[in-house]
Amino acid sequence: MIIGLGPEYNYPKDYDEWLSENTEYASNHGASLISRALIKQFNGDFISVNQFNDVEKLREKYDQCIVAFATHVTTWRDVSVYTNFVEKLQMPTFCFSLGVQDYSGDTKNFLKIHHSFKRLLSIVSERSKFIGVRGPFTAAILAKMDSVM
Repeated sequence: MIIGLGPEYNYPKDYDEWLSENTEYASNHGASLISRALIKQFNGDFISVNQFNDVEKLREKYDQCIVAFATHVTTWRDVSVYTNFVEKLQMPTFCFSLGVQDYSGDTKNFLKIHHSFKRLLSIVSERSKFIGVRGPFTAAILAKMDSVM
């Protein structure tokens, strides 16, 4: 199964209108490309937030979870819904294409990523030890963060 920050995360009130002109797999086209590539590469199914209640059913059907979050490693991005879901799944979980927005220039700000994201990274690290990043900047930020956690 593939999970990611779908449009309902960023556009909860305008979701139907947004979806009529966009993809359901992410909240922007770049992230959607990543989600769709992962779906195709792993022959996986995209699981949206509204399916997170069926943890038992999902556990029966899938043996791993892939998280596609794109450029969502920030201090303001609360991913508690996703972190709680992954925690309940109790299965190998992998992250692909994690990234920070490198336009800020101040790497100190990225050491303060949202606690829910830190918890998600900890769970992934325990279950698979695979966290794929979008480049050396993100890798350096996560390495710095790991040394201060």
